[in-house]
Amino acid sequence: LPCGVSAVTWVTPNKTLAVAADDSNVHILSLGSAEDDGNGLLELNLETVLSDHSNIVTSVSSIRSHVVSSSFDGNAKVWATKDLEAPMTTFNVSDGIVWEAKFMESGNEKIVTSASQNCGLQIWVSVKNETR
Repeated sequence: LPCGVSAVTWVTPNKTLAVAADDSNVHILSLGSAEDDGNGLLELNLETVLSDHSNIVTSVSSIRSHVVSSSFDGNAKVWATKDLEAPMTTFNVSDGIVWEAKFMESGNEKIVTSASQNCGLQIWVSVKNETR
């Protein structure tokens, strides 16, 4: 990656990663060949870039079919992995940095929590889970 990385999470186990970066983006990467490069590292391929933040992305978290990111721009954004063109929800968290945003499942809902520079802790119901 041509940028600094602040966080990483698995989106699809053993297949896809989301990477929070200092270029204001979340990079979605997939594992390449199963053979390592001789140093024990596996090849990563860039799949897409989520580019709706306007400043450094500080965290990324994933649960089932959704990714949440947070940023120096004061926002937490929820992305549906089926449609990564634009975030499905933007939470304007604070006038300062949002250090972290995480998912939790509760019943049939996904809940987003965030921690921000202005001493804030926010909790939102984000999306309903798909029926199984």
